[in-house]
This record gives sequence, structure tokens and C-alpha cells, in this order.
Amino acid sequence: DPEEQLPFLQLDELYVSMNLVELLRGEVRVNQLRLVEGYAHYRIFEDSISNLERALGIRLAQEGVVSDPAESPGMSIDLKKIEVNNVALRFDDRMESNSASLNVKHLESRFKSVDEVIEAGLVLDMDIQDLNLSSLELSNRRGFQVEGAVLVDRRQNMVEMRQGSIQWAGLELNSRGSFFYGDSSRIDLEFQASNEGLEILNFIFLGVLDLDGLEQI
Repeated sequence: DPEEQLPFLQLDELYVSMNLVELLRGEVRVNQLRLVEGYAHYRIFEDSISNLERALGIRLAQEGVVSDPAESPGMSIDLKKIEVNNVALRFDDRMESNSASLNVKHLESRFKSVDEVIEAGLVLDMDIQDLNLSSLELSNRRGFQVEGAVLVDRRQNMVEMRQGSIQWAGLELNSRGSFFYGDSSRIDLEFQASNEGLEILNFIFLGVLDLDGLEQI
């Protein structure tokens, strides 16, 4: 199969700036990671093995093996800036007949994990070329923009969305709030939405909320 010989990732520019001394101490601190102009194509073949696994020579998921880097004692991660510009993403699952084609025009992200606190931020501007995942199918090119920041505090069993906005296919959603988990769970969520139709909101919440009765802005 000629597709099996195609690379998983090809980029015109890959730039990484990090502190090697802190890496030797068990701390991952990346000042900047930049990927520019290229593509990534992730394929799952009929035998359930992906092209990435074949390239690495290992299985990424094995039964009975569960790993969580955040659980490693003394491990801290600080990714100050991750930047992606003009990178095409393609996903093909031959087992389930799922596929997706995306074009990331611009992405900026940051991630920090120290002790029991995780902070992350994301700004994303991309085009969805086509999408065929289970019951969702899109064939027309649509823009998709996301901006948000989140804080996870494991000491207080809390997830806080400090700011969040989504724009997609006529939908504009702005939200913020918090989720407390553990013995007693609670969700405090505030959002404003405007859309030509509410079917996209219903899909996002996957039936958790019935939004058909909401008044559109």
C-alpha cells in the first residue's frame, strides 16, 4: 500500500527552545515550540495499528497499562508558547470508516502543570474541510475559531473556565464558569449564544441540555 510509506508528519519549519538543565532535573520547560507550513496525516489501518505506531515501532495503547504524566512525583511542565501556522491535518480510520480534514491557519497555546494545579490557554483559527465521524458529517468548508483559558486545581477538585468563546457555522458561544467534582459535584456555567439554528448547540452538549426552547439572540 503506497499510503503506508507516506510520512506521518512533514514540516517546512520546526523550532524548539527549551532549558536542558531543568529538563535533567525532571522539569519540562519549553520557551517556544513552533510548527510552520506542512501537514500531519494520522491513519488507522484495518489491523487497528496506526501509521504513527508503525513509524515508532511501538503500540501507543496497551491493555492494563495506564499512565498519567501528571501523577509523576516532582514532575512539572511549563510550555510557555506553542505556535502552529498553516498546517494541514488529516485523519483516516479504515476500521470505523471515519475521516476528517482540517487546516490549522493559526494556533497559539500554553500549558503549565505544577504540583496539583494545571493552567492552559488556547487561541485557534482553522478551517474544517470535511468531517465524517459517526453521526456527524460535514462536506462544506467551514471556519472554526476558539479562544479560552482553563484552570484545573486537583487540591480543590475544581475546573474553572476563565474565559471561552467558539465561533462555528453561524454559532457564536461565549462562556465561563466552574465545575466542582468529587463527593458532591456542582456546575456553575454562564454562557451567551447566538446562532441561526440551535442544532449545533444540541450536538455540542450531546443531549445533556435541551436547548430547543432557548430564545435566540
